[in-house]
Amino acid sequence: MYNLVFIQARGGQTMSERLVEIIRECPQGCTAMELSEKVNRPISMINTYIKGLIRTKQVRTRIHKKSGKRLIYSRL
Repeated sequence: MYNLVFIQARGGQTMSERLVEIIRECPQGCTAMELSEKVNRPISMINTYIKGLIRTKQVRTRIHKKSGKRLIYSRL
């Protein structure tokens, strides 16, 4: 038989809020890889959150002409 223990959220910022905060600190834009390194989470998780932030119009993206990388910007 398994003994399941449910944990409670500790409060504080959500991952979406943290990502928006970091993105706002980078007026030149930042890549998903940079965000991944700053919050120590896998790139796949960051991309999932970015899609949600784009859908809710909290951030925007564009492709950098020289590097070809997708840069993420704050809407503010």
